[in-house]
Amino acid sequence: MTSASAGPEVAAAFLRTILEHHGRYRERWVRKAEKPREGEISQAAVARVIADYLLVNAGSAGEYRRLRSLVHRALHGRNLTPQTLTWFVNAFLLTEEHTRQLWALFAGISPDEVDPHVLILAPVSDTSAVFHPPQVKITSLNEVHVVGQDGVPIEHRIQQRIRAVSDDVSRYTVRYDTRSISVWVINGEVSDIYRCGNGMYAFDIMLAQPLKKTETALVEYVVRFDRQEMAPPEFRRIAVERIDDLTMEVRFHPNRLPRAVWWASWHDPAPGSPPATQEPVPLDEEAGCAARKVLSCAERSVIGFCWEW
Repeated sequence: MTSASAGPEVAAAFLRTILEHHGRYRERWVRKAEKPREGEISQAAVARVIADYLLVNAGSAGEYRRLRSLVHRALHGRNLTPQTLTWFVNAFLLTEEHTRQLWALFAGISPDEVDPHVLILAPVSDTSAVFHPPQVKITSLNEVHVVGQDGVPIEHRIQQRIRAVSDDVSRYTVRYDTRSISVWVINGEVSDIYRCGNGMYAFDIMLAQPLKKTETALVEYVVRFDRQEMAPPEFRRIAVERIDDLTMEVRFHPNRLPRAVWWASWHDPAPGSPPATQEPVPLDEEAGCAARKVLSCAERSVIGFCWEW
């Protein structure tokens, strides 16, 4: 039975609330706004986010003026269709919880009754980089893994330089073992998260300028973990191809410091497998409660940090 407190207008009100007050979603449209105002959603900026999503994932951004009018109507509950709802979900990378709430309000059902098909990731484009031979090599990598006060990962910050091994390289793929993440790219755009087989997921980072063979580019992005789940007390990097100039760092909350931290290597890449080697590493509390390791190169190895609470 459809609830009286449900329908397109109610769903639109919820959508306005999270776009205005949820930091991650607000940040996504604020970057597109010419003059963002406190307490007001820039519908023009929201339309630009959706236009960019359509350009990357559908090959066409559509007519911007029409999209702006559509956004205005949708955010006020007029002409809010399932297709438009899907655009908002995918363009703003809504979490599964928010997606369920939005569809439940739209349809007048319980979040648990939301048809799983609306939670499935967007169809994979033929241009998705993960399904093509690697077009770049990592020439330097600096990554920081941040662990929160409750002992679970909060975010992962990556800065790396890549070198094209062929011409016309326009995107770079990143793999993760979970879809419960949000991705922020510095000076760039990112595709939807998509399945790439073997329980893995991937997203593509669109480069600001296509690279010719041997040209390099600096890629910076932040991965935030949406679902707070306990994980093995470790931070690993699987280096298959050679990586020069590698820096790895793990940062802990000052209210939850480990009893001991080790630099380690593993024979088994599976999460939680025992280390093959361990070397004690001091924790620098003055530098953000961090353990840090700098290597001149890494290749054909599984390396990283492990710790004990």
